[in-house]
Amino acid sequence: MKNYNPSRNSIFILVNSPLYVLQHLQPIIESLCSAANVYLISPFDKNYTLPISKYQIINIPLTRQPSILDISSLVSFLILRVIIRPKISISFTPKAGLINCLTSFSPGTTVHYFTGQRWATFKGKKRTFYMFIDKLIILLSRKVFCDSPSQSRLIASELSVVPPHFIGSGSLSGVDLKRFKINKSSPITDLIQISESLPKKLISVLSKEKLSDLCIFGFVGRVTKDKGIYELLEAFRLHSSSHDNSYLVIIGPIEDDGLSANKISSQKNVFYINFSSQIEIYLPCFSALILPSYREGFGSVILEAASCAKPSIVSNIPGPVDFVTNNVNGLVIEPRSVSALKSALDYINENPSTAESMGLSARKLVEESYSQDYVCDEFVKTIIKYL
Repeated sequence: MKNYNPSRNSIFILVNSPLYVLQHLQPIIESLCSAANVYLISPFDKNYTLPISKYQIINIPLTRQPSILDISSLVSFLILRVIIRPKISISFTPKAGLINCLTSFSPGTTVHYFTGQRWATFKGKKRTFYMFIDKLIILLSRKVFCDSPSQSRLIASELSVVPPHFIGSGSLSGVDLKRFKINKSSPITDLIQISESLPKKLISVLSKEKLSDLCIFGFVGRVTKDKGIYELLEAFRLHSSSHDNSYLVIIGPIEDDGLSANKISSQKNVFYINFSSQIEIYLPCFSALILPSYREGFGSVILEAASCAKPSIVSNIPGPVDFVTNNVNGLVIEPRSVSALKSALDYINENPSTAESMGLSARKLVEESYSQDYVCDEFVKTIIKYL
């Protein structure tokens, strides 16, 4: 293990996917390595390779849905806590939080970080069950955090618990202002240079048209129902029937059995691209980011778009509304509403100068409160208090 020092304390980071690390945790983990020996416990996924770094990776099976493998994962994690004896054990995502809290009697201060609530979209017994799980996590954890003020209020209200703490103004790891930046010169040229991952039809469009003549909407994230993908496709279908210069680029892994790359791309002016580690090259080409989720954490991709001076269209739900103010740095719409989403698409297309102004306001707010250096520094200073 690189950077391992036997005289230092150890920290466990438990997650249910290496993709989550790539999207949200890499800068935080790197920062924690300066203060402790860090062990990342995560399932293995050949599709998402974590970079060689200063921390140790230990693979145990974890799935998003309940599985018989959960028992094996629980036992494996308990053994790791007993053998390595971490000073702190931090979990992210619900399944990881449950395993972390059920082993809270073993060595290490148990900490959980909420980044969205699964039960927010459930009803009946299923909602009750998942709310019970989250409440159990809170009761058995020494310290509980979440990544936005509105999420803290929601959790406290729905679960009848003390509001979880959030760090700074919110956000898990902030945004790298050097990586995500305003590209005033040639964003299309930069994008075409990675043409191996671009659909040929999209390359053709970008090569023939000026960016100022196009209205490109971008969706970045897990392609699934909870992200509002069905409403987005329908709203864009209605929107594009009267706006021929509009295009929709959907980027992310498909996690919905009712969707496929071919099905998505068969719709007029819609392009699908699988997970990309180079989102900073796509974002400057967008007119706006769209995140019409039913539930969300803070929504890190909103900050990434904002850092590129792009406004976001987001659902009026806890998390995104802590950053996006309607008609100031983006548009806030009602979740699950095709008509509201279509109206937002129409507005961005028909008011490009206003959209540009909102994007600049978003960039200014990011610079003030959400830079990666600031957020990660605040996170590390908070966590190391338990070392």
